[in-house]
Amino acid sequence: MAINRNIRICTHIKVNGTRCGSPALREEVFCYFHQRMIRGVRTPPKSRLHPIALIEDGSSIQASLMEIINAVVRNHMDLSRARVVLRALYIAAKNSHAANFDVFHSSIVDEIPQYPAAPPADTPVPPGQQKVRFDNTNIKSTYCNVCNATSTREEVVINFGVNKTWDMGTPDLEVQLEHRIILSPFAAKRLQDLLARLIAEHEQRYGKLS
Repeated sequence: MAINRNIRICTHIKVNGTRCGSPALREEVFCYFHQRMIRGVRTPPKSRLHPIALIEDGSSIQASLMEIINAVVRNHMDLSRARVVLRALYIAAKNSHAANFDVFHSSIVDEIPQYPAAPPADTPVPPGQQKVRFDNTNIKSTYCNVCNATSTREEVVINFGVNKTWDMGTPDLEVQLEHRIILSPFAAKRLQDLLARLIAEHEQRYGKLS
């Protein structure tokens, strides 16, 4: 396809030595994709989705994979969290043939919009009711697919781990324990109620778990 000579072309050079060739964003030297991956682009304030989680097609899955590799190499993401995200991307890649977000087609954007500020999220708290604020500064995400539990009169102990045996035909399974959570029986009871509600909502949305 011929490109108007008056349109600025993305200056990115691929690893094979060829130029990108896509139209550059206004007042930028890169196209949208390379501007996003190299320098970053504006996103709506207080976006619910992290850019890595916006996996609409095979290209966005590859872009998210690039972000994970970059974050790990630069020590911006711990390996346990990277494993969780990579597992999610693996599932997305397997489901990509059945997913279709291309309902409406439009021309490629040439400018990032100026998003308005997001409305305040704080809502008034009724008198006498406490508002809980969660501090996720030091939170860590770990993928686990195995758990067991024991209890005494004073505490409930839950162990979480990962089944490291990929060949299910082997007589023994190797489970790497990652976390041990110790709860009071009262907290364990609240956890039971929370999980019961969560599973009920999941089965109502996706079907019964066997």
